[in-house]
Amino acid sequence: MKKTLITLLATLFFIPLSGIGYGNYGNNCWCNDGTQIYVDLLYLRPDGAELNYLFTRGEVTNDGVTTIIDQNFSVDPNWRPGVRVGMETGFGCPDLNIFANWTWYETKAGNSLDLAPIVGGTLEVQSDFLSDSTLITIGRVDTDFYFMFNWVDVGISKPCCLCENVKFKPFGAFTYLHVDQSLQVIAHLDGDRQESNDKIEFYGYGATLGTELDWNFACNLSLYGSSSVTGLWGEYSTNQSYIDNVISSETHMNYSEWRGRLLTRLQLGLKACTTLCGCYNVYGVIGWEYTHMFNQTDWMVKVSQEISNGNKPAADLALQGLFMKLAFTF
Repeated sequence: MKKTLITLLATLFFIPLSGIGYGNYGNNCWCNDGTQIYVDLLYLRPDGAELNYLFTRGEVTNDGVTTIIDQNFSVDPNWRPGVRVGMETGFGCPDLNIFANWTWYETKAGNSLDLAPIVGGTLEVQSDFLSDSTLITIGRVDTDFYFMFNWVDVGISKPCCLCENVKFKPFGAFTYLHVDQSLQVIAHLDGDRQESNDKIEFYGYGATLGTELDWNFACNLSLYGSSSVTGLWGEYSTNQSYIDNVISSETHMNYSEWRGRLLTRLQLGLKACTTLCGCYNVYGVIGWEYTHMFNQTDWMVKVSQEISNGNKPAADLALQGLFMKLAFTF
């Protein structure tokens, strides 16, 4: 909820700028004929509350005093590059523009954790992905995390020049989204090997509504902002396999349902424009991008040797990081 409020407040920040103007924007007004091609270079990292995979509690008693050491271990996804490519064709200021873009991003993370014995104490291990809590003397846990994000928009936009220095462009689009997310946890606990493989996948279609704002505050420099809200309807599926080699058991479960999804995206940055040969507009933007995916992570969990869905509330997942846009109009 806190992140959602930040996104909305940041969007509202740009509304007062619509009445402020400095300098001369010149030929860089959005109201022009031509076709624009752009590329966004992304450098993002996923973040979410439900990427925890292990909890340990160590207890040591000395002279009647018990010391408790709690640790919660989470997947730490890597910062990885992504890309967004798009095209927009204009038919003059009074008319609408047609645009299409495609966003691709994926990241992986591999963590290894050695659980050393506690001298004079006990070590308890708990995990939503493994068997019930266990007292151990030594162990090792390995995890592999994967996340993939494939987003396509096809829509229309309406370039508007609110005043000499403020540009406003509302847009709407048909949206396709595919998200693939998985987590493998392998634990060796006092010789007992347990393996859990969780996978989440979503295919959905829907609509995106948003706006771009551009406030020119100096010669060829402007503050750039873009915000959007996406509503989707599609198939959300999860599955888990659980293997315990000591008791030679293997359990599988699949769960699938059609559900609605909500996503928000916010971009804030600094934009620089120039004109080549007196007629070709070129601009670049560097800034910060934040995408919030509501109810994305809904792992199946292990409870009393049974795999079940919905024991924990679905958690949000965010993608955030740097973006660099380069656009050329001809």
